[in-house]
Amino acid sequence: MAWSGKNHLDNLEEVLTNLQWLIQPDTVITELPYDLEFLKRPDVEIFAEWCPGAVSKQELNEGRYTINKYLVKFFVDKTYPQLSEVSKKEKIDKIIQDIHKLLNKPSYEPIYLNNENITKILEETNNKPGETHVDKTKRRIKVAISLRWLQNKNLLNKLSESTREYIRRAGDLYGLLNQKQNIDTTALHNYAVPQDDLPKIMDDYETKIELTLLTADQEIKKAKQRIGGINYNGLGVVREPLSRLKNFIEKRGLGDYDELERFKDSVFITIILNYIKDPYIQNTPDAKNVIKLVVPIYVKFKNFDV
Repeated sequence: MAWSGKNHLDNLEEVLTNLQWLIQPDTVITELPYDLEFLKRPDVEIFAEWCPGAVSKQELNEGRYTINKYLVKFFVDKTYPQLSEVSKKEKIDKIIQDIHKLLNKPSYEPIYLNNENITKILEETNNKPGETHVDKTKRRIKVAISLRWLQNKNLLNKLSESTREYIRRAGDLYGLLNQKQNIDTTALHNYAVPQDDLPKIMDDYETKIELTLLTADQEIKKAKQRIGGINYNGLGVVREPLSRLKNFIEKRGLGDYDELERFKDSVFITIILNYIKDPYIQNTPDAKNVIKLVVPIYVKFKNFDV
């Protein structure tokens, strides 16, 4: 499944439209573990991405080797050393079964380790109905924005200790997920947000998230009218908020760039950075250039604005 837009700005407008109903103040916290589960990548996808590095480029082009139990075992031992031998065996068997299923091959037929098969496995996993790369990119952005908001000290410090701990644990799991580690969200299921917390979340949602998403949507719409002058096929729309963050850092926090404006700009940049993690966008020259431009400044800002 491809993105439906003609360019990045069309796609970002679609993302923002979805975010306005995906992020709801009364359910955002309790949806976090299920959102994180949705973002978990199947082992077969991680294996397929790992395979090209296991052999030389020539061997991959020639399809000199097969994907067999011993290769999968080596991958599982290296990637999941903490698992028991029983769990490792289950994972090995599942990966092999998934490979044959995705390639529509009987279990007895050898699968060659070549570019064609690796590409097919990744395409199938990234375009599974209901769980396409577009669905996952939108959900990833939802989680990133939700945690950016919920972890903001002005809101977090108003909430009950149990909700603060819950948000911290969800943030830790999200961090592990970004490091391509396995996560278990079971402990976060069935949490009931205390009634005293809900009005605080609702009020903060209206002044931060609702306003921020509306502003971001307006910025994208304005940018679409002048896309010819925006670098990186529209992704250069990130330059203005990035420039404001850079000036804030250089002035050591002085000036009239208040917290709400900083929050809106940081959310906008977070949306862009998570959008370009999409598997069909991340390796494009536009995405690579934006990452080089944004990440150094954004990391400094996050460390400075605490």
